[in-house]
Amino acid sequence: MLRQELVQFLDQLFQQKLFVLGDSDDYWAGIGVCGAYQVFMLVPRSGEPPWEIMRGAAPQCDLAVLVVSGDGDIDGTMQAPHLDIPLVAVIDGEVSARAATSLRHADIVVATQKAPKPLREAADLMCDDIHEGAALIARFTKTIQPGSVSPTPAAQNNILEIVPADVEQPFDVHVLLDTLCAKSFVALKGAGALVLGAGQVNGNPVMILASQPAIDGGRIGVEDCYAAVRLIGLAQRLRLPVLVIQDTAGMTSEDGLPEAVEKLLKAWATLDMPVVTLVAGRACGLAHVALAGAGTRPTALIAWPRAWISLDDPQAGDKRASVMTAAKGFGVNEVIDPRVTSDTISGWLTLWRD
Repeated sequence: MLRQELVQFLDQLFQQKLFVLGDSDDYWAGIGVCGAYQVFMLVPRSGEPPWEIMRGAAPQCDLAVLVVSGDGDIDGTMQAPHLDIPLVAVIDGEVSARAATSLRHADIVVATQKAPKPLREAADLMCDDIHEGAALIARFTKTIQPGSVSPTPAAQNNILEIVPADVEQPFDVHVLLDTLCAKSFVALKGAGALVLGAGQVNGNPVMILASQPAIDGGRIGVEDCYAAVRLIGLAQRLRLPVLVIQDTAGMTSEDGLPEAVEKLLKAWATLDMPVVTLVAGRACGLAHVALAGAGTRPTALIAWPRAWISLDDPQAGDKRASVMTAAKGFGVNEVIDPRVTSDTISGWLTLWRD
């Protein structure tokens, strides 16, 4: 990364004066403040990256950022040391195959148009250039900090306009998330009919996992399961609750699905952060269970009146059972008016904190 680009990157990411740990032809390292977070940042330029600086300084911070640019001649496999804080890897140029494999193990991967195609396709966040990448990281970092987004309670009335009363009619879950999160939702790489990301609900930061009913009825497949496992791991590392929104007609019939579902259920079992599951529409078959439904013991299982919970996949012509009737058998804590969804979610999170 050229020095001018570095200055612009730092200006985009940090709001307070930097503490520079090192600045040479081989690397730049420093600590800055983004929102209320102390962020360690390392930019290797040539030679072996100075991992010892990262080992020493990063644990005192809330987040570590590693920026790999194609401008330098960097040696080594780019295998960053294991940290007790989340690591964001920013790829802004060509890297070796071994380095690419290592960098994909970062908690969040940001790739620009200069990154190799396989890394761009696998990245959690994609952007045109390094400056947009810095803005994305800053937005994500602020989103996961409590109280950095102002709640907009009046917007909840729009939910009745966004989501049709008929559960058979699909809707775009992105529009719903923008409303619930007061436009703070930051989408990470999803898979198939699953939308993943982070947002704030009434000032409470949450990781979000939502089925997309507009794509194949929200049916969950193998890639969806593994994407969900990764998001759960990120929530654990960030120490954030998880909000799950269900509107799914069931599972796909792909090979390898039983193994993928088993890993997803194990991920839920090992997560020690709260999980609030909202059944916004259909919640059918194994998909309901796999997405933190009945049997996985979420902190709260809530539903809208339009919801349809069933352990069987829906068949054409089925008569929908009332969620009120099914609530007791499936352990639903509350059937709520959609307009109080944000308040209900934040209420359960406040109860957990207290």
